[in-house]
Amino acid sequence: MKNIFKQVLFNTGCLAFSFCSFPFLHEGGHALATILTGGQVSGFNINPLGWSYLIYPSSPPNLLFTAWGGILFSTFISLFFIGIAFRYRNPFVVLIGFLGIYGLLHNGLDFIFGMVFATGDPSLLLRLGVPSWSILLAACFSLLFGSLLAFFFQPMIGIKPTDLFAKRFILLGLGFGLLRFFVTIYNILLGTQ
Repeated sequence: MKNIFKQVLFNTGCLAFSFCSFPFLHEGGHALATILTGGQVSGFNINPLGWSYLIYPSSPPNLLFTAWGGILFSTFISLFFIGIAFRYRNPFVVLIGFLGIYGLLHNGLDFIFGMVFATGDPSLLLRLGVPSWSILLAACFSLLFGSLLAFFFQPMIGIKPTDLFAKRFILLGLGFGLLRFFVTIYNILLGTQ
């Protein structure tokens, strides 16, 4: 029982850390894309429970590149973090590996919910003329690759190979999906999309 409590506490801490940290990675990607194209960023609004966004003194020079920057940068950083966790396999780097898994799953779900509810980056990309299939392809890549890596990552967070699939799904998939869904609904109801 003591080990189960430790596992639950550790996994909950990893999820909370990831939930609060990931918006910085995603918005950092938008900021980097803006700066690389000669634009300026005057501030951030980071809200893990709502929409996070950048504040620009003027429209970014390449709005399309800036819009894609969030998912591209956070996907590459997530893969880098996962690689470090697999390479060193100790409790300290498991935290950033968990953040990487969270980032991939979050990006995929964010793009799918954004397409369904016409919110966030997917909505902007569609208005900029990006074909919906390319947005869905990015979402599917992120979700499928994140799920696959999560499967191999499970022993690092205390899930045994003999554990039932239902337990794995509930711990690693359902929680991410429900969290993203409720955040989207929350923002739609408040009109902050």
